[in-house]
Amino acid sequence: MSPKNNLKTTSKLTYQKAVEELEEILEKIQEDKVDLDELISQLKKAYELIDFCKSRIKQTEMKIEEINNKFNN
Repeated sequence: MSPKNNLKTTSKLTYQKAVEELEEILEKIQEDKVDLDELISQLKKAYELIDFCKSRIKQTEMKIEEINNKFNN
């Protein structure tokens, strides 16, 4: 699942906002505030947000490595 294709607000979405949305989804599920019909869509959204976060972390790691290489050479 590519976060670019599935999240409508990818251009506006930040890592922090994605984490906050994930926390909200988790809280709703833990407190049984999500009915069965909504559960599937919430889980799908959570997986999309997780993919987005993983991608941002990977991009950040690559940038850090690039900066380290630039200054250590």
